[in-house]
Amino acid sequence: MKEVVKQYTKLDLTDEEVQRIKDAKQSNGDQPIKDSDYVAYTISNIISEHALIGWTNKGHTGTDVPLYAYGKGAQSFSGLKQNIDIANLIAKAMNVNLK
Repeated sequence: MKEVVKQYTKLDLTDEEVQRIKDAKQSNGDQPIKDSDYVAYTISNIISEHALIGWTNKGHTGTDVPLYAYGKGAQSFSGLKQNIDIANLIAKAMNVNLK
């Protein structure tokens, strides 16, 4: 498991994080979900913790979210953007190749 997560995320999992993934259970309140979904959810939470990202909501609302940028390349962030394009815009502004 550590090797797979490292390959796709570049993160080194601790033994405690590996155990959290192994302990992922089939339950989400009264809404049962597949084990694989709960494992993915747990891995996502661990990745967020490593990135120091906190979430107020685990779902999607479909509501537009303001995006602000200033400095060189800020014009690339004006107007409506698809959420899946944001990482590429940030990488381009930082001259980082994500591929």
